[in-house]
Amino acid sequence: MTNTFNHIAVIPARKNSKSLPYKNRILFKYTADFLKKNNLFDKVYVNSDDIVLKKMGNKYGFIFFKRKKELAGDRTSIKDVFIDMISKIKFKKNTFIWLFYIP
Repeated sequence: MTNTFNHIAVIPARKNSKSLPYKNRILFKYTADFLKKNNLFDKVYVNSDDIVLKKMGNKYGFIFFKRKKELAGDRTSIKDVFIDMISKIKFKKNTFIWLFYIP
């Protein structure tokens, strides 16, 4: 029996930023380039409510996970975002999920 592991990267990026409008759109490329260049992950997901980030992620071959509106607020925890995503995608048992915030 072989123990193979899946490594999944997740970029959480909501549409509206209070401090700098469209910050995630502006800085997305840096995180995406890093992940693409290192080629360490089986899949990369963009977890967002922003359709522009969906289009940007598609150019890199990333998978878009549409974040529910109620999970896109200022007070939403990353834990709640992940619980929602994991409950819907049903990752395999031997999956490591890596979180990559946009700088």
